[in-house]
Amino acid sequence: MRAHPILRPVFVVALLAAACAPRSGMDGSAYVVVFEPNSAGLDAPGQAVVENAAKVARADIDRPVIVASYAAPATITTPAAEFLVSRSRAQAVTNALVNHGIAQSRIVQRPRIATGRDPGSEMRRVEIVLGN
Repeated sequence: MRAHPILRPVFVVALLAAACAPRSGMDGSAYVVVFEPNSAGLDAPGQAVVENAAKVARADIDRPVIVASYAAPATITTPAAEFLVSRSRAQAVTNALVNHGIAQSRIVQRPRIATGRDPGSEMRRVEIVLGN
């Protein structure tokens, strides 16, 4: 069964809103930035997520800000280039956080390997976690 053409844009907007919304983490609030494939550029929704995370982080200066970037495990079909893009994404988020007033010394970058089966946004995300 196919979705009605009018409902497709509604579904896409809802999906994007869910991807950009903050979610609770084990050790604090997490904010998820999803990037376009093969891109490390922050789009408008990603910039809004970073701005929201920075606002919360500025209010609690004692907590470190963890920038966790995800990539697919390296295989023959997904070489180390995935990790380079992931690292560039983490740096883009870090730079944006600094531009929004977060001290570089508070930011810790942590590369992660995506464990989900979704080859899409699961492997193109960076999480901003306000740690303990």
